[in-house]
Amino acid sequence: MKARDNPFATHRLDALPYRPQGETWEAMLGRLEAMGWRGAVVGPEGTGKTALVHDLAPRLKARGMQVEALRLGLGQRTLPVDTLRRLSSVLDARGALLLDGAEQLGPLGWRAVARSARRAGAVVITLHRPGRLPTWVTCKPDEELFLQLAEDLAGGKVAGLDEVAHEAFAAHRGNVRASLLALYDACAHGRLDRPFSG
Repeated sequence: MKARDNPFATHRLDALPYRPQGETWEAMLGRLEAMGWRGAVVGPEGTGKTALVHDLAPRLKARGMQVEALRLGLGQRTLPVDTLRRLSSVLDARGALLLDGAEQLGPLGWRAVARSARRAGAVVITLHRPGRLPTWVTCKPDEELFLQLAEDLAGGKVAGLDEVAHEAFAAHRGNVRASLLALYDACAHGRLDRPFSG
């Protein structure tokens, strides 16, 4: 099997939409609006925070907001000065800042971002733990959701998938993304039956 044909290839994982658990997108957006369009998406690594803010962007655009989406890299304690200036100039009442990885920022870096986004109509950040903004959504490791995602990617029930998926989810302590990547390896090494749908 070619790497690109593996149902658990990275490009397929990146295309997975966020799946709200226990509520609809409309309900989630209603809660965010009630919070003044300021909120944090909180949860451990690999539990869907990035997918959530990615899928939030078009919903905010549909409400007439201009979205500025930024993703911080590991150890990035602040944003460049030119980025902060640009945010200050473009984020008005119709602007929305989506900041993925806000836990990377140090206290001074966070204050600089908050100052630059003070006029924004919406600010949503992702964090590993609560803080900085009120919690809007908590992303929790969920084995049932993980099994659904694995089945969807595999094209349905596949012999051996439940067992391998359970092992991967336990080994990666609920990190859904790392667990799905482990299924890539299991598939590549023939631990799962074929064929898979495209």
